[in-house]
Amino acid sequence: MCRALCRLYAERAVRSGLASRIRSRPIVADPDLRRRGGMRPVTLEELLTRRDARRGAGRGGS
Repeated sequence: MCRALCRLYAERAVRSGLASRIRSRPIVADPDLRRRGGMRPVTLEELLTRRDARRGAGRGGS
C-alpha cells in the first residue's frame, strides 16, 4: 500500500475511534481470557450448545 494511502487510513481510524479499539488487545488486557484459550464466555457457551445439538441430532432425537 502506498505511504499516503496508509497515512490516510490511519488518520481516518484515529478520527473514528477505530484505532483505540484496535490497539486494545483483550487477550493481553484480561489474563482470565488467556486462561480460557482466548474464548469469551459467550463463545464457549455457544460452542457447548452446538455440541449438544449435534449429539441430539446424531441420536435421531431433537
